[in-house]
Amino acid sequence: MKNKELITIGRFNWLLDAYPVASKIESAGIECFLPDEMLAKSSHKHFIGTSRIKLQVRREDATRAIRILNDEPFDTLIVDSSNLSLMVK
Repeated sequence: MKNKELITIGRFNWLLDAYPVASKIESAGIECFLPDEMLAKSSHKHFIGTSRIKLQVRREDATRAIRILNDEPFDTLIVDSSNLSLMVK
């Protein structure tokens, strides 16, 4: 991903919850990033409970990414459009 400002649009307790959401966003042509992916894979026992896996997109793509997720919502997602955050139950 080019050096552009990123915004977190989602947080997940489990990496496996983040993958289908990231895939859906990428299939719409929006580049996304899971900055905590390697940390969660390497030290998942210590990582979970103290932090959450973030899903990030470029600021200019954030509204579109959330709109895409609203059009075809995932069962575990709660969308808060007021501050462009997306949280997992």
